[in-house]
Amino acid sequence: MRRVNGRAWRAEYADPCNASWAEQKPLTDEPLIDMPPMRSQLPHVPAPLVGVFVPSSEIFPGIHTDFSSFRSLVGQLSRTDTLFWCSRLNLILSNSFNTDELGKQEYLLHLFLDGAEIERINRFTVGHGGTSQVRVFMRAQLLELMRWTALLATDSADDGTTFEDPVVRHVFAQALFLAGEIWSKRTYSNRISTTGNLRADRRRATPAFRQSISQNEVSIDLAAALARGFSIYRDFNRHGYRTAEEDFVAAAGMTIDEYLACVCGLLAQAIHITPDTAAADPGIFHLQRLGKNLAPGMSTVLDQYLTLESQTADELRTALWGSNVDMNKVSEFDHFDVTPLRERPILRAHDGRAVIADPVYFSEKSSVGPLFMLAKSLRGDKRANTLFGAFGRAFESYVVDLLRSMYPASAPPLADRLITNVLAVGPQGDIELADACLLDVNTVILFEVKGAFVREDALSDGTLDAYFTALCKKYGTTPGNKSDRGVKGAAQLARSIRLLATDHLRRVDQSIRLAQCVYPVLVVHDCLLGTPGHADFFAEEFAQALEPESSLRSGYMQKGRLLVAPLTVMTVEDLEILQSSVENFALVPLLCDYCNTYSNGVRSGLHDFMGAHQEKYRIIHSKELADRAMLSLQQAQRMMFPDEAPLT
Repeated sequence: MRRVNGRAWRAEYADPCNASWAEQKPLTDEPLIDMPPMRSQLPHVPAPLVGVFVPSSEIFPGIHTDFSSFRSLVGQLSRTDTLFWCSRLNLILSNSFNTDELGKQEYLLHLFLDGAEIERINRFTVGHGGTSQVRVFMRAQLLELMRWTALLATDSADDGTTFEDPVVRHVFAQALFLAGEIWSKRTYSNRISTTGNLRADRRRATPAFRQSISQNEVSIDLAAALARGFSIYRDFNRHGYRTAEEDFVAAAGMTIDEYLACVCGLLAQAIHITPDTAAADPGIFHLQRLGKNLAPGMSTVLDQYLTLESQTADELRTALWGSNVDMNKVSEFDHFDVTPLRERPILRAHDGRAVIADPVYFSEKSSVGPLFMLAKSLRGDKRANTLFGAFGRAFESYVVDLLRSMYPASAPPLADRLITNVLAVGPQGDIELADACLLDVNTVILFEVKGAFVREDALSDGTLDAYFTALCKKYGTTPGNKSDRGVKGAAQLARSIRLLATDHLRRVDQSIRLAQCVYPVLVVHDCLLGTPGHADFFAEEFAQALEPESSLRSGYMQKGRLLVAPLTVMTVEDLEILQSSVENFALVPLLCDYCNTYSNGVRSGLHDFMGAHQEKYRIIHSKELADRAMLSLQQAQRMMFPDEAPLT
């Protein structure tokens, strides 16, 4: 196994209130410890942060780590100041354009810790695999501290300048590390334990892995998100939602294009915040100055956008905790519903200052912001079903377009390798066999596309049944009813392959009929379905629905005349990554290698598999997605800043 050198954090202290605080020297390259990496990271592939986090007691000897001590620390901080500082740190930590994770950690260390504290972290780091394994700061810490600050802190008279005091910075650091421990206890609880049954242990931990990675994800491919949103909403009307534009104007007070233009404009505020620029540009903007140089009319639109998607500290407190929270009954194990931050990820102060509180949630606005803005306004309205149906069809078109760009139509008399909207006649009439099918000699890949969402409350009660039932409802088999089909996603693929394997289909393409091996692929919008545990769950659900005559140790199954591979869950991010990369390798061999790779009886996600085999599967940027993203940025610029030189 490949080995890497561990390194220590540089033990020097810089005053963050001094202008020279951002001028940091490189770390020493002196090796301290050798050990295998926890997971490989593939360039240009967004990867969740997995590692060992430093306990507060290792940094601050003698600190009281109970919940009452944490409450006391947070109560000493000024509320809006602390929320803004958490946001500023988050802008640096979650900046996907800056891939220097080591530099980010170093920078944040020197903001709030002194030399002795950094030396203690060094000793802990050496004992736990080096800086490639250990993370001192994480996004989940910051979100957790924002949550409790909104409830427990109040604004002091000198709010806006309180962090100039070294004592305040020290209290903040202690509270931040304790917040990370509170988050960890609540998220993992007793879900991460070993019983000797690896599959059962992994299944029990799956919801915790999802929550953990969701709140620590920092690598959002902004170009892909912009391209995705631009493509989906451009075709919304075409997919059955004829009143989308007028309904959105009624809900938001602006058009969908104006909404996305505001998202693009404010994203430009966030993507340039790095350790090198943070001293001069900390990411804070002023509402009164945003209208400068804007196109006529767009100033009003931007004001309306900020009204919809920003909130004050008071509003955040109410959204997170309700208006009648009983302070005596608050527990560190209370569920953290991130929806208020997800819906309104911009914080504003009464003096006009504003900041993006979470760039990851804000980036989501470019792809699903209009959808959930409409969904909120249509809650209880039967048009909500039309809305999500149209989104699902538009997402399917986006995926099919990506596949078509990977496998262009062949000139006659050659047959196309890619067949879309694969139709056949079954025992009960016409059916759609798959959303797309890729032909490769005697092998076919069947793609089923699902733009579904799992509700946040499926995770809130901490039980496995609630979460896996929600997954089955969106992607598997349920009893169903008149308004909800009981067979979806993985179960649809299994049903189609059962019919194909037993020759119960008519009028199906001859190449599909003659196939000997099938690779079923479920393409999903929910990228968190690529986190640990989900690959096994979906593979088991698929196998159960397929009802094979026999199963091989590799996971392959025999169904009638067909050899059927285990189900592959491919997130839309995985497909976007592959869109140009298939110039370097073929998709069928990739899936073959992936389906034949087991570790201790469990399968990794496709994303992690590509990361672990990056020497073989060389990833390149997608020009197609870059072009689409540029189109969306150019459109936003024309709407907001028409007098500026065009983006190129």
